[in-house]
Amino acid sequence: MFLEPITEARINTITSEQHGIAHIHSVASKPNSSVFATGSFGMVSLWDGHTGQLIRTCELDENIGEIWAVQFSPDGKTLATGADNGNILINDSDTGRLLNIIKTNESLHSLTYSPDGKTLVSVGKNGTIHFWDVNTYKIKNTINEFTFHAFSIAYTPDSNSIVTGNISKISFWDAKTGKLQKTIPGLIGNVVALAISPDGKILASADSFHVRLWDVDTGRLIGSLNDKKNNVNSLAFSLDGKILATGSKYTTIGLWKINYDEKDFNEHSCLNYQDILMK
Repeated sequence: MFLEPITEARINTITSEQHGIAHIHSVASKPNSSVFATGSFGMVSLWDGHTGQLIRTCELDENIGEIWAVQFSPDGKTLATGADNGNILINDSDTGRLLNIIKTNESLHSLTYSPDGKTLVSVGKNGTIHFWDVNTYKIKNTINEFTFHAFSIAYTPDSNSIVTGNISKISFWDAKTGKLQKTIPGLIGNVVALAISPDGKILASADSFHVRLWDVDTGRLIGSLNDKKNNVNSLAFSLDGKILATGSKYTTIGLWKINYDEKDFNEHSCLNYQDILMK
C-alpha cells in the first residue's frame, strides 16, 4: 500500500473571509514554527496554525495586485512574496515590515529558496527563471528556455537541481549551469504546483484536477489522484515527508498520508483522502 489512512478528525478550521480575505492563492509554513503565511489579492497574512488566529498582515507596496507566491527563507527570518505587478517583496517574518523590493518585468507565479538560503529563485509569466543572490538581491543566473511560461518551481533538497512545471510537462534543470537535465512530458494542462519530499525521493505535481507523484530519480509515475471536486493549486510536504497537503481553488485543504515502498506500491490507490482542514 502506497498511502495509508490516518485520522478523520478535523485538526483546525480557519475562515479567512472573517478577516476580509478570500481566494487564497498561496500558502507557506514558517520553518520550525506554527506560523504560516497566505497570499491573496493585495494582502499577505500571517496566521497562528494552532489557534487559527490572524497574527498580522505584512507591509506591501501599492497596486501589488494578486499575490501568487509566498515563501519563507530556510532560517524563517524573512518572507518573500511574488506579485502580479512583477515585484518580489522581502518582509521581516516576525514584524511584517517591508525590507526590500526586487523589481522584475513580469507577473510572478512562483518562488523558492535554495536549501542553504543563499539563493531565491523566481519564475513568471514569460517563463524566465531568475536566480537572485539573497545578500545583494542581484541576478546570479538566468534560464530562459521556455516557449510558454512556467507556473511552478521547486528546489531539490540537495540544491543540485530545480524543477519547473509549465504547460503539460515538468522539467529538471542543473541549478548551477542552467542546463536541462530531463523532462517528464504528457501531463494535462498547466502544472500549477510542485513539491519535493524532504528526502528528495518523491516529486508531487498538480495539473488540471490531477495530483501526481513521481520518482525523482527515474521520472516514473508512482501515484495519482483525480480530484474533480477540488481544483488543486498548491502542494506541501510535512517536514518528515509522510504527509502531503493539497490546497484547492475552492478553499479546501486535504491531507494525504504517504508510506512509500519502491517494491510495493499501487498507483491508483496511492492517494487516499484523509482529512479536510479548511472549507
